[in-house]
Amino acid sequence: MKDHRNSDKWTYWRKSNFDYFVRHFKNLENSDRVLDVGAGPQQFRVIFQNCQLTTLDFKAYDGIDVVADLNEGLPFEDNLYDYVFLSNVLEHIPEPKNLLSECFRVLKPKGRILITVPFMLKLHQLPFDFFRYTNFGLEHLFKESGFSSIEITKLGGIDEVQDNVIDVFFVTLLKNLHKDISNYWLRFLPKLFLLFLKKSIKFIIKIANLFNSDVQVLNGKEYILGYGVVAEKI
Repeated sequence: MKDHRNSDKWTYWRKSNFDYFVRHFKNLENSDRVLDVGAGPQQFRVIFQNCQLTTLDFKAYDGIDVVADLNEGLPFEDNLYDYVFLSNVLEHIPEPKNLLSECFRVLKPKGRILITVPFMLKLHQLPFDFFRYTNFGLEHLFKESGFSSIEITKLGGIDEVQDNVIDVFFVTLLKNLHKDISNYWLRFLPKLFLLFLKKSIKFIIKIANLFNSDVQVLNGKEYILGYGVVAEKI
């Protein structure tokens, strides 16, 4: 299953989010009611073609059904949805327990919530980037919000964290190069060198990781790009 919105240019993080939701929503039925909280530009909408989808966001993006402040409660009645999902939303909410409790309220009994959140990713959507969650913090937060059967999945390990940092570093270098040298041909060779250097560094790190007994761990510490969470309303 592929999305039509430039999926070939997606980062590993976005692809891992898409794959995570595909796995968990593969058995959707036409009668299932799904609420997309913080839907934004709806890059994952293709997953929900065979169900009753409601999209909600702060802003009136194209295709958004309901515009509302996510910090003020969800404008829906109790026990309405079979699924609620949030893709990279919870880190932008100053009172996350309040939003999760609202998600719990609008879910039907036996309904499920699914989310993804980043951990070792750059700050984004500033100044509205408030939190990074560990698996321990997520489990605590979901329990406090009333959820049960909480399943937390690690998305991306040390390889992906390293790739992400390298990509961001070289994107910045290339942007500065473009800004400092306006002539395409004058910046062609420096750009070529930077791209070669980027690939070389990634290759060297991958070779070095082969000598690490567990590439998910460095110096006894685990490195995670982010998490997926699925939980149930009993």
